[in-house]
Amino acid sequence: MTYPATMTLPGQAAELSACDRTDLLRRMLVLRHLAVLRHSPSRGAEAVLAGIRAALSPSDTIRVVGGRPSPDQLTGTAAGVTVWLAHFGGNGGPDRICALFAHQYRDRVQRQLAVDGWDAEAVLAASAGAARVVRTWGAARLLTLRTAARRGRRDPIAVLATRMRLARQLDDGTFRALELDARRIANRLSRDRGFDSGLAALATAADELAPRFAPGVPEAAGEPPGQRPRR
Repeated sequence: MTYPATMTLPGQAAELSACDRTDLLRRMLVLRHLAVLRHSPSRGAEAVLAGIRAALSPSDTIRVVGGRPSPDQLTGTAAGVTVWLAHFGGNGGPDRICALFAHQYRDRVQRQLAVDGWDAEAVLAASAGAARVVRTWGAARLLTLRTAARRGRRDPIAVLATRMRLARQLDDGTFRALELDARRIANRLSRDRGFDSGLAALATAADELAPRFAPGVPEAAGEPPGQRPRR
């Protein structure tokens, strides 16, 4: 399968196992409860942060930059992939989040992808592909994750939970147990770490949830720059 230089990923990534989907759902629930506790204006970005963090390894890093990033913010890590996040929108939350996957902030972007930021599985698949390209070929990838509320007013947690219920991977009792556990973890993070509100705080919290699995990467995402046919 080949993709143009700028593309929109399918609404649903390749189906994950029940265990992997449960891990992704748990991440989103923790971030949702933490956003509520801290009155975060970035509530609604759970799928973006959970999907990206789940796709990364422990040596990878997430950083949030503003309109004029400081030199410290632009410094890459010695090992692993760094993901620089920038959000755009009003007080109701970001309309879109841009995620640059690279070794250095100034690395030349070889390809840009547009992703549905409300679909955690699509975010995870695109992020895993982008991180693999950076690690394998050293080519930067830019993801634009659309999170505008006007896009059907979907709840990313409900989207994944419904998908899991239809696949007989989740029942009401399990969902309630996940919610209780997520609330406990969010309370601990809020109390122990003293997170303030905002996307940066949620990104830091996402780092606290250590990655549990390495998701598969779509075939096209792992090809070297310039090797795919253009359309």
